[in-house]
Amino acid sequence: MRRVNENIAIFTPATMDITESQLLRVSVIEYWGCFASSDLEERFRSQCLVDDSKTANFLALLYIFSTVVFACVDWALKGVTPTFLILIVPRSVILLSSTALILRLHYAITPLMFDRWLLGWFSLNLLMELYFHSTRMASETAVFGILFVWVLSSLVPMRFSYQAGAATVAALAFMALIIGKKPEPSLLASTLIAWMLALTVGLVCSRRLHRACRQSFAAHLLERETGVLLEATLAQLRTLEGILSICAACKKIREEDGAWVGLDEYVTDHSAARFSHGMCPDCIARLYPNYSPQSRKS
Repeated sequence: MRRVNENIAIFTPATMDITESQLLRVSVIEYWGCFASSDLEERFRSQCLVDDSKTANFLALLYIFSTVVFACVDWALKGVTPTFLILIVPRSVILLSSTALILRLHYAITPLMFDRWLLGWFSLNLLMELYFHSTRMASETAVFGILFVWVLSSLVPMRFSYQAGAATVAALAFMALIIGKKPEPSLLASTLIAWMLALTVGLVCSRRLHRACRQSFAAHLLERETGVLLEATLAQLRTLEGILSICAACKKIREEDGAWVGLDEYVTDHSAARFSHGMCPDCIARLYPNYSPQSRKS
């Protein structure tokens, strides 16, 4: 069975295919908290997918635990009433969907599929909670709705556009449910204000967190790319340092593998220098005495 962390790409300097100038251009973060470059966004989400999966697993387990606890409390306080039997259906759906999410996150999953699973999970649970709280008092619905909206807008580890849309829909749905119960004006006003504050604060903090994480990721990639360039430059500077074994007769140089190569070939292979052919005055006088500067003077 392949775990989630086996699907994560390890981005080492050797696998980097973005230059420093390109990285500065594509690391722009859009309004919705994502990189302008889809490739860079995919890299970021892939690297964070393990931690995001752990957070989603924790939220699903917490949801299962709270659902079971509330069911036990209702059974202990009110017994097996018709309302209790009716609410078995939404509670069972919540338990099954949360268990399915936990099992799915134990296998390899892409960031896009991860977002869709979380969005589907919260959408289904939102419908179940609306059905569940249609049988509850307005005050209970208000407290749970505020908590649900705050968790959805600030803690759920999916892309910010999905997060903002789902949280806004959840807030409007719970508001409509509360208004339909016709509570006292004071309770209705305080509930609406609390919902707006929970939604606004949660989304603002979540957006800032999304941007901060991506800025840190881009800075880390830029630091890696700069380190790669620096190492390459230092490697070039160190190329011809040290003691070289050179033949006293033909001036060939011994390579690390024991092969002997010419001086020009060795320097060309181990540095950025290149050779062009020419002849010094001494060699001209020895090989071509008639063309040497000394013969012309005489």
